[in-house]
Amino acid sequence: MDIFDEIRRIQEEMDRMFSSIYTKPTLPSKGIKPFNYREPLLDVVDRGKELVMQAELPGVNKEDIEIDIDEDTLTIKASKKKLITEEKEGYFYQERGYAGYYRSVPLPTKVNPDKVKAKYNNGVLEITLPKMSEEVSRKKIKIE
Repeated sequence: MDIFDEIRRIQEEMDRMFSSIYTKPTLPSKGIKPFNYREPLLDVVDRGKELVMQAELPGVNKEDIEIDIDEDTLTIKASKKKLITEEKEGYFYQERGYAGYYRSVPLPTKVNPDKVKAKYNNGVLEITLPKMSEEVSRKKIKIE
């Protein structure tokens, strides 16, 4: 890695940190993201019986996306791998790069993890999270 790549990386990280001061995310992130990962843009819509999240993951293949869910957190991780190879008479150049997206989002309500569905199309990941049905039935209590 040359010095200019390192300076660009530091500048991008500082730009990201300062921009997060002036913008309010839809839902706060939880945890620490891995090195060289960016937070994808995320929209969250409450449709009554389900939550729908859309995350922008441009340049990522569907096979490189991981989605994990536990009782109160959804985590999206996507990796981008880059390999540049140039071979000419007298020299060989090869560069590898790894980057991607990572976001861990606390869920505002309990969801049914067995019924979560995800679709990926044109760089947009859409996750449908059905809410847990908390039907409350009235019941008379007999006093003894």
